[in-house]
Amino acid sequence: MLTGARSTPLPGQTAGKSADEGRRIVVNPLLKAWHFIEYAAAQTLFFVLGAAPLPIVLGLAGFAARLAFFLWRPRRRVAIDNLLQAGLCSDEPAARRLAFDSFRAFTVMVAETIAARRRIRADNWRQFVELKLSPEAERLVREPGRGLLVASGHLGNWEVAARAVSMIKPLCVVYRPFNNPLLNRAAHQARSGENLRLVSRLDPDPMRFI
Repeated sequence: MLTGARSTPLPGQTAGKSADEGRRIVVNPLLKAWHFIEYAAAQTLFFVLGAAPLPIVLGLAGFAARLAFFLWRPRRRVAIDNLLQAGLCSDEPAARRLAFDSFRAFTVMVAETIAARRRIRADNWRQFVELKLSPEAERLVREPGRGLLVASGHLGNWEVAARAVSMIKPLCVVYRPFNNPLLNRAAHQARSGENLRLVSRLDPDPMRFI
């Protein structure tokens, strides 16, 4: 560090203040309003799906899938084209049906995850979730003090699986945060649990949790 050197203030910055102190972060008011709308919608969704009976939750998930499949045309087209190019479907109608099933599987997964937050506890999780593990994997999961690194694809309801496993062993899950800070905070609170810690992949030192 050099001492005795003089620095010239930046435009708009008064002498004796650092560049960080003189810098102002301007947030687009429309973006800020949109972030709040997303946050309010998410909180409403968390409350409704968390309190409603499960048949209603699944019915709302099916309706959301149909609405998204109808309105989200670019994503629908990508899904159909990918299925055709991969050879998983022989024609357009078959690809369209399978693409819709994929939309519905995702919305059901989200709805089940929100509903599970209030329903699954340490004393009753076995009523909702059945873990099918190899004998070796089950031994490692249930061994006290044994740490594990687990990599998984987005297959099935990975959110409910993580919550169930956290009832046996404390769990850290790496995730990608939402761009909306309000929505990210709400989702983080909804997805976390007593033994379930979410770690952002943007965290400067995520390895400290291992």
